[in-house]
Amino acid sequence: MEQSNAYIAFKKRTQEIFSFAVLVTSSVPILKYNITLYNKGSIKRISEPDYFQPSVIYEINDSTLSDLRENGLDEEKLALLLEMKDTPLNNREFKDCVVKKIGETAYKTHRNILKRQSGGYISNLYDCTSGYQTKLASYLFFSLFSYFEAFIGELTKEVIEHFQRLDVPEYLSEMQTLNLTKEYRNLNNVYDPRKIDKYKKYSRDLQTKGYQKPENLMFSSMLDLLKSTSENMKANEIPAFLKKFYFFEMDEIDNDTYHNFRDNRNSIGHGATSFIPTLKNVTDANKFFRRISKEIDSHVTRHYMNLTNFQNPR
Repeated sequence: MEQSNAYIAFKKRTQEIFSFAVLVTSSVPILKYNITLYNKGSIKRISEPDYFQPSVIYEINDSTLSDLRENGLDEEKLALLLEMKDTPLNNREFKDCVVKKIGETAYKTHRNILKRQSGGYISNLYDCTSGYQTKLASYLFFSLFSYFEAFIGELTKEVIEHFQRLDVPEYLSEMQTLNLTKEYRNLNNVYDPRKIDKYKKYSRDLQTKGYQKPENLMFSSMLDLLKSTSENMKANEIPAFLKKFYFFEMDEIDNDTYHNFRDNRNSIGHGATSFIPTLKNVTDANKFFRRISKEIDSHVTRHYMNLTNFQNPR
């Protein structure tokens, strides 16, 4: 296996968050430009969010009434809409109020003119763009570290799945229902070369009844312990875990870098201000985690995963 599924998934996830970052850093300048055009009167509405439309605030203003008049809405209905002029309303409230005044048909006919965001909404939206790169960097940094943690856990799970292991409690329960006294007594006596055929017979009998060597039980138990350890492992334990179970040891610089990133991630997670990330911090962290994850994956897949086409020599 050249790369583990865990490593492939890690690369995909990290690429996705950076693609998202490109999307955000492309979209915000466009949004700010459109807001500038809106404030100048060059455009009368801006694009609405795909998902959070209920958060949009609308209002009827002089420009709305003027455009509705030009598009043929009768004066009686315009007079009714004038009553709600400059009143900010959320999406549902706005529709209900307008429909109540001019009817469903007129609302649908003039919907694109009617649904213009309020000045306050536009202003608040512009305020949200302030410092957006810092906020984005925080989300990316936190996600990147979390994806690395997940990679270690998923890699270990993948290693374990490469081995056949016993359900030890079930095996022991089944063995207790069998009478194996005769086999155990004969196979545990002082070795007598004259009884080799008898030893073979009782050994076959045990195997027929499902007997497993103690090393198989211990191996399965150790795999279960490894699985439990990886699932409950804390971020600060990862370097020691890699060294203990896989004999992969980070050098001093990488170890210090990792724990520095961990401290910064914790700072973000706890809402502290001791570390305020930039997008450059994120790209630096990504370079580190991409490199170290590749080194870990190469080491583990080479030494701890079965070769697909390996054949036991006879």
